[in-house]
Amino acid sequence: MARNFGVPRHTYGAHRGSMWPLMALTLIMIGLVDVATHLHH
Repeated sequence: MARNFGVPRHTYGAHRGSMWPLMALTLIMIGLVDVATHLHH
């Protein structure tokens, strides 16, 4: 997961306060989908 944090660092510089919760939710959703995919296969 650490590799994903390095990319959008320059993009969320000014909007860090409002974008962090959305980014966290996005990462959680991606993680859940990834886990569900691995469990089904």
